[in-house]
Amino acid sequence: MLMQGIFTELAAIADKENRGDIMKILMIELETLCYYNRREYPRPLRFKILPNPNVPETIERPVILKVSQIFSSRVIEKGKKKTIVYECISKLSSKKIQYDLKYFPDTQSWYLYRY
Repeated sequence: MLMQGIFTELAAIADKENRGDIMKILMIELETLCYYNRREYPRPLRFKILPNPNVPETIERPVILKVSQIFSSRVIEKGKKKTIVYECISKLSSKKIQYDLKYFPDTQSWYLYRY
């Protein structure tokens, strides 16, 4: 039930806006459980979305969601700063939800970038 909260709310916002396949940029900070390999950047396994009163799209209670599949990742370099963007899919009930997670290695912070 908790996992459905954020994406149910986000789906309701999307339906109101009739945006179709366009992804909405959120930049919601996450607590992420990830796997580190010596040669690669971390791979997210699951993440927790925490309530944020400053962002209207967030939820009332924390939500934990498992990353079912990472189908692409890319490194973006702007000057000396690196950012890794993961395109992911999670299963929620019988639906597949596509979203992007952003990782900043300098600060070791994760964000729900787009959904």
